[in-house]
Amino acid sequence: MKPLTCLLVDDEPLAREQLKALLADEPGIEVVGEAGRKEEALAAIAAVQPQLLFLDIRMRGGGGFEILAALEHPPAVVFVTAYDQYALRAFEVNAMDYLLKPVSPTRLRSALARVQRGGAVVVPALPFTEEDTALLPLGDSGHFVSLRDILFIEANGHHSQVTTDGGRSYIVRQAFHIWLERLPTSMFSQLGRGLILNHSRIASCTLTLRGGDLLLGSTSISLVLGSSAARRLREILSGSTPPDASYQ
Repeated sequence: MKPLTCLLVDDEPLAREQLKALLADEPGIEVVGEAGRKEEALAAIAAVQPQLLFLDIRMRGGGGFEILAALEHPPAVVFVTAYDQYALRAFEVNAMDYLLKPVSPTRLRSALARVQRGGAVVVPALPFTEEDTALLPLGDSGHFVSLRDILFIEANGHHSQVTTDGGRSYIVRQAFHIWLERLPTSMFSQLGRGLILNHSRIASCTLTLRGGDLLLGSTSISLVLGSSAARRLREILSGSTPPDASYQ
């Protein structure tokens, strides 16, 4: 059987050496090149056509997101990152796996087995805690935001629109239902089929028949809601129903 060809992309030579040493102990794996910069990586990918990229997320001159955005048909990708567990738990991208630096032989072996099986996205959709930080995948970049600073989330096709404290909005490559599965109900409530509100940030609210004018943190918003969602908002404000009650 032909070996699985791999390209290592990381701007830290020591990190590449350590990963290459680990891969040397794995049967059926061939490292066919290395790169430390975006331009080098794109040239190497075109030249050697690797089946798998080990790709650092942040590098000087352009990291993993920028490299993938420049590829029309990218190979399989395993991200290699120095981010802490909170970032990883928020990280949802079309990768085969992620590895946390320093890479452990056990995790590397697991990632390789998954790639060889042709698995799908494997970063688990773990529940957030109130103290977590979310990474918002924005196509060729990403933005970190504290969960506390997420004011509300709206469905947007297969994506979602996240509005943060200060009123800035991001179109995020994450489906609405994923947020529902992961956000802590102690902070967030679903008001409608396409709206999640950070009820912990409600500073004031003037109710209307079908919605309300809310002050969330330092940001003022006006909500127009259906009757069920408006009733749900009233229940949250009055404390007559637990925040995690589901939307019907």
